[in-house]
Amino acid sequence: MTMFYMRGESLSWFKWMHHNHQLMDWETFIYALEVRFRPLSYENHQAELFKFYQYSTTTEYQHHFENLSNRVFELNA
Repeated sequence: MTMFYMRGESLSWFKWMHHNHQLMDWETFIYALEVRFRPLSYENHQAELFKFYQYSTTTEYQHHFENLSNRVFELNA
């Protein structure tokens, strides 16, 4: 069912992993997903969050803010 919610790069990755028998169970899938798609550096996202501003609609701003803020942990102010 997971692949029905994936699009683009993540779907291609999932199909490759599944075809090559790399996903044995849920824990393996979650770990592989985090390794493949996590940000390279949380500091970059933190810096981006500090410079964040609204450049279009409120809905797009909220979507972008939520996406970015979910990648920042233990914010140093």
